[in-house]
Amino acid sequence: FAFLLPVLLLGCAVWIGALSMINVQHRTIEVGIWRSLGYESGWIFGLFLSRALLLGLVGGLVGYGLGTWAALQWGPMIFKITGKNIAPLYGLLAWSCLLAPLFAGLASLLPAVYAVHRDPAELLREN
Repeated sequence: FAFLLPVLLLGCAVWIGALSMINVQHRTIEVGIWRSLGYESGWIFGLFLSRALLLGLVGGLVGYGLGTWAALQWGPMIFKITGKNIAPLYGLLAWSCLLAPLFAGLASLLPAVYAVHRDPAELLREN
């Protein structure tokens, strides 16, 4: 488990980063238009980062809900002796609402930086 968890976290970070980069590439025309209309790089950066944070929050909530449901549903069948003591851990809900958006935001940081550091004329010319 000590080996598998970091590998899984790295794989998830790469996956989230790749999906974020695909989102950035699909929105090159929009980014070019926003930049040519005078929107600052910080605003565009915040837009991409807030999307990642929101998706991370939704992912954390759904993950907590599904994990708690699975533990309550199948836990007593798997752990015969201690299964009746299984209960939702609401402290984990707070951690998942904090750490999942942070993780998604960090994984999407490079694509967001890539989106704002391109020349708007070049972005519009490409498409």
